[in-house]
Amino acid sequence: MAPCIDWGMEMENMMKIQKYAVESGYWPLYRYDPRKEHPFLLDSKKIRRDLEDFTSLQNRFSKLTRERKDQAKDLQDRLKKDIKNDFEQKYRLGLEDHELLEWLKKHFGENVMKGDKCLVVYGSETGHAEELATILKSELQRRGQRVRLVALDDIDIQEIADEKMVYGIISTAGQGDYPKNAKEFFKQVNNNEYPKDLLKDTKFAVFGLGDNSYVYYNKAAKDLDKVFESLGGQRIKEIGLGNDKDEDK
Repeated sequence: MAPCIDWGMEMENMMKIQKYAVESGYWPLYRYDPRKEHPFLLDSKKIRRDLEDFTSLQNRFSKLTRERKDQAKDLQDRLKKDIKNDFEQKYRLGLEDHELLEWLKKHFGENVMKGDKCLVVYGSETGHAEELATILKSELQRRGQRVRLVALDDIDIQEIADEKMVYGIISTAGQGDYPKNAKEFFKQVNNNEYPKDLLKDTKFAVFGLGDNSYVYYNKAAKDLDKVFESLGGQRIKEIGLGNDKDEDK
């Protein structure tokens, strides 16, 4: 996607335009590596904003809306449908076999037993927390567990309620900030009200990565632990606080 003055896509706004293109599903991000067992990886796992947020930034779309409102709405509705269908296909391609089976059961209204599966969620700024979460996933799989690994921003709190066991690994960025792929998750849980027993059937454990030289040491992990607890989750182990200053880190 390149700048175009005629379309109103100025160079100074390109980062915002590209971000909105991805978040609206207009421009999905994915990777394909045929060397891997599961070669397709969908990076943009959720449609996070309305398509109009993206199209309104471009003259070609806003002009059509002004001059032919009904036709513009019809075209936008059709584009939304195509984007939704395309996203669903790519989402399914990115699932492992057991995840796809579970998704299909939910899609067609079948009950899904929690069984021996578990969820590993992570929030990572530099990639370290994601790396640890991936290692944890591999260790759990080695022990016969069915595991789903996902960034916090790519999951809704209601989905976590469907899990029997949830492990959370999250780093704290800067002065108590949430990592880049966990900001929307915390915004979601802080701006909405959920039943206090939403996670009553879900067990959880949280591990944080931080640095005790900062005032808000491991704040993100502590907040995640509080979220799970406040919604009725069953803590199986006290929160672990990793310290970058520890000699045996």
